[in-house]
Amino acid sequence: FYLFPNISKLGIKCEKAADLLLDRGKVVTVPGTAFGTNGQGYLRLSLASSMDNLKMGMERTKAVLEGL
Repeated sequence: FYLFPNISKLGIKCEKAADLLLDRGKVVTVPGTAFGTNGQGYLRLSLASSMDNLKMGMERTKAVLEGL
């Protein structure tokens, strides 16, 4: 139902990554720190959507991350 990927190799805090994905890609994520300090370096992604929406979200996420 949820993914909690480690994004620490991006070199930015999870809050910044979540903001970038929302602003640049229109992809909503939740910073891992919303679940406690040990969540730094993680994002929470929901899989509760259609396959088409999930594919579109992943394509947008890829485009944003490639631009870093």
